[in-house]
Amino acid sequence: MPPKKVVLRQWLSNGDTAQVVDALQQIANELDDKYLRQDIIHQAGRFNSLQKDRSLGIIDNDTYFQRFNAIQLALQDLIERLPDVLQPAAAPPVNDPPPSTGNTTSPAPATPPTTAAGPVSNLPWIIGLLLLLGPAIALAAFLPCPSASVENTFRLLMALGAGGIATLLPGVFHLEFKGLKAGSAIGITALVYLVNPAGVVKDDSPCNEPKTTSVTVFVHGKKGTHDMIPRQQGSVIMDVPGGERKRASINEYGQAFFQNLVVGDSVRIDVDFSEPYHATRPGRSYRVEPQGSIYLEVALQGLDKVFGTVLAGDKALPGVVAAIGALRDTTDETGYYEIAIPEPLQQKQYEVKFTRAGYKLLTKPAYPQTGAPLNVVMNK
Repeated sequence: MPPKKVVLRQWLSNGDTAQVVDALQQIANELDDKYLRQDIIHQAGRFNSLQKDRSLGIIDNDTYFQRFNAIQLALQDLIERLPDVLQPAAAPPVNDPPPSTGNTTSPAPATPPTTAAGPVSNLPWIIGLLLLLGPAIALAAFLPCPSASVENTFRLLMALGAGGIATLLPGVFHLEFKGLKAGSAIGITALVYLVNPAGVVKDDSPCNEPKTTSVTVFVHGKKGTHDMIPRQQGSVIMDVPGGERKRASINEYGQAFFQNLVVGDSVRIDVDFSEPYHATRPGRSYRVEPQGSIYLEVALQGLDKVFGTVLAGDKALPGVVAAIGALRDTTDETGYYEIAIPEPLQQKQYEVKFTRAGYKLLTKPAYPQTGAPLNVVMNK
């Protein structure tokens, strides 16, 4: 049985254009009006051609919606032109019951036929309300600072929820925005997406406040994170944006704790120690991460050489060999020497031997990290 005109109107309002076209084609086969039948076949051909062009990608969105809206209006006109015989026939008259005779028992009144339960027809409303109100409540109560991806997801859900509600609203809605056109429930969905109620509901005020955190700085030597050189002495110096300098003591585990640092800031770090320990990469910047840790590699400075002057009495003594193991240098005319120490052999103390023919062997300790020259006097 062909659908009623009111049903066709509802389908068209809901955006079920393909279903309307199929139903009209079925009705066309039963019509005596050849002109109306030809018009239905013509609009069905326009609709099918439009869908084919879109699937092949040979038309843009602007052209598609222009042609689609024109077809929608033409289909609406065809529905109104359908003969009224398609509407439900009037209910048959109820015959009066035959007069009762004697003690005949009257039949029980007929129970009116029941219709299908309502919850199924209300399902779009229920789902639509959940999709529309659920994200709004979540944003307002639990996610004051959503990420961009979360906000876009909620924005789409709320738009789909509004479209679901619109499927049960009477009338035909048309939207045109920046060359894009849509109708009925699709138009409501597009409108709500453009308005973006998710962006209206969220509260940006706490999102714009800087977040602070605490950071632990682990101080270690060149051998790795377990090479804890300075313990329970010295401190870590941290320069933060704005010119402020923070200082924290190094504990027995080689750690220094800093609080109230702004997440995302870049800081520079060095150590202040009794011996010349310094960061091996003093110019490096470290980014403050939430509940983050920073590993700072330090090393003694000035271990790369031992230098000084050798005298005999109060005069410079040239030709003296100054040696640290296999490493050596010979004093020049001013008595100056300088022994270069390769990094693998560097340490905090050396034994330096001074030798020259006619002079007594002289051995002296050297502490290169002090930066002071090792000056000696040799005797015959």
